Amino acid sequence: MVPEEDFLGGARQETIIMLIISGGVLAFAVLLAFVISRSFTSPVRRVAEATEKIRSFNLEEKVHIPSRMKEIQLMGDAISSMQKGLYAFRRYVPAELVRQLISTGEGDQ
Repeated sequence: MVPEEDFLGGARQETIIMLIISGGVLAFAVLLAFVISRSFTSPVRRVAEATEKIRSFNLEEKVHIPSRMKEIQLMGDAISSMQKGLYAFRRYVPAELVRQLISTGEGDQ
C-alpha cells in the first residue's frame, strides 16, 4: 500500500493554487464590471435628474452632462436646448402657473 498523499499531494496543492488565482481574477472582473457599469449609469442618472428639474420648471441650473457616449451627449444637448426654450417661454407665462398646470394634468392631451 502506497500513501494517498504520495499520489494526490501535488494535485491538491495545484488545486488550491488554481482556486486562489481564480478567486483573484473573479474579484478583479467584478470590480472592473462595477467601474464600467458606473461609467454608463452615472450620465444616465444625470439626464434623469436634469429632466426632473425641467419637469418642475426649475430652469436656473445649466445642464452639463459629460459623457463619451454619443447618445448621452445628444440627450444632454437636447435637454440644454429644451431648457433654453422653456426659459424664454417663462418670460411670457409665469412659472407658478406652469407648475400648477403640470401638477393638475390640465396641459395633457
